[in-house]
Amino acid sequence: MAFKLKLHEVNKLFGSGSLKKSVVDKVTITFEEGRTYALKGASGSGKSTLMHIIAGLDTPTTGTVFLQNKDFSLYSSQDRARLVVLVTQVPFLIKELTVLENITLAGLVIGMSKVEAQERALFYLAAVGLFDTQAWNVGALSGGQRQRICIARALVVKPKFLCADEPTGALDEKTGSAIIQLLLDHQKNEGMGLIISSHNPSVVEQMELVFALKDGILVPHKTVLTKLGIL
Repeated sequence: MAFKLKLHEVNKLFGSGSLKKSVVDKVTITFEEGRTYALKGASGSGKSTLMHIIAGLDTPTTGTVFLQNKDFSLYSSQDRARLVVLVTQVPFLIKELTVLENITLAGLVIGMSKVEAQERALFYLAAVGLFDTQAWNVGALSGGQRQRICIARALVVKPKFLCADEPTGALDEKTGSAIIQLLLDHQKNEGMGLIISSHNPSVVEQMELVFALKDGILVPHKTVLTKLGIL
């Protein structure tokens, strides 16, 4: 049975008192393992906030995120880290660790043995085309290389859903295109759900289902309605 990740009536408010603002407004959506999704919207529209909520790194003010009909917040921290992974727009790597150590750490966090975690790290490091960088200090990596390392780190845990928040936002067009192709290739190979937030039309059009976030409200793109037989 395919895993399902569902947001039900999710709201996120910032500010206090009369200055509270709804950045995410009553969002209800279901994501299915094995499919690709785009969340589009202008910069500052709340996409990053929504992506952090989807990945369990932020909590909604009201509403619930479910994974397989169970409140996602009730899963153990290890299970949350294993099942849904977020690759952020700005690649975060630990500068005191080598490339291989950064990737291996993701496996150790979810309870893998060091041997298994390192084997998986080496496999996915090769898969993203950076096997020869395993002993490098992360400071020696380019922006595109760092993003690929973060993708390898996410894949090590074999998540049910991989979320990528504006993965091409800080990259040139050629590198950005390579990153998206890399994500799509691994989505197909691993059978995971892929959720990408982006305001880049060339990225959005490559996803199966597209939703737009505007004024905190998430609405399906016309193509989604067509595929669902609504239009």
